[in-house]
Amino acid sequence: MTTESIIIFKPNDKRAKYAIIGIWIVFTIEIISMLSNYLQYDLIDSVMNGLSISQLVADNNDKRQQIINLISLLFIIVSGVAFIYWFRRAYYNLGLIANTMHTDNWAIWAWVTPIISLFRPYQIMKELYEKTDNYLIDEKGISVEKTKLPFIGVWWFFWLAARTTESVLSKIYSKSDTIEQIMFSTKMFIVFNFVELIHCIIAIKIIADYSKKESILFETNLFSIPFTS
Repeated sequence: MTTESIIIFKPNDKRAKYAIIGIWIVFTIEIISMLSNYLQYDLIDSVMNGLSISQLVADNNDKRQQIINLISLLFIIVSGVAFIYWFRRAYYNLGLIANTMHTDNWAIWAWVTPIISLFRPYQIMKELYEKTDNYLIDEKGISVEKTKLPFIGVWWFFWLAARTTESVLSKIYSKSDTIEQIMFSTKMFIVFNFVELIHCIIAIKIIADYSKKESILFETNLFSIPFTS
C-alpha cells in the first residue's frame, strides 16, 4: 500500500539572522582591533626612532590589546556557534528534498574533526547551494539565479587563511622577545585583521543569499513524499 509522508521544513530564518548579526559584531571588533594594532605599531615605531615612553603608556597599550583580543575571541566563538546552528538546520532542510552526502550532524562535526575540517564544511556548503538550485530550477521550474560556485571557494579560502594566519601569528607573537619581532608581529596582525574583515563580508553574503533560496522552499512549506508500507 502506498501512502504519503508529510515532511515539514524546520524554520531557519532566525538562525540566519543571529548568525549574520554575530558576524557583523565580529566585523566591528576586527575594525577596532585593527585600529588598536595600528596604535601599537605607531608606539613601537616611536620607540624604535628613539622616543622614550613611560611604563604606564606601555602597560596601557598591553592591557588594551589583551582586552580587545579577549573580546574578539569571545565573539568569534559565539558567532561561530550561531553560524553552525544555521548551517546544520539548512543542511537538515536540504535533506528533506534531496539526497545529501552526509547526515546533518556532519554540518557540526565537519568543523572540529582533524583533517576533515579542512575540506568538508566547504563540500557541505557547496552541496547546499548546488542541490537547492537544482531542485528549484529543474524540479520545480522556479526561476532563480544560480550561485557561482567559485564564490563559495573564495569564502572557504578566506576562512582557512584567517584561521591559519591567526594561529601562526599567535605563536610568533608569544615568542617575540625583541622590539623588532614585536613590530613584525603587529604588522602581520593588521594583515590578519584585513583578511578577517573580507571573510566576514563574504560569510554574511553567503548566509543571506542562501536564506533567500531557502525562503523560496518555505513558500510551499509542506512536501508530500510517497513511500510504500
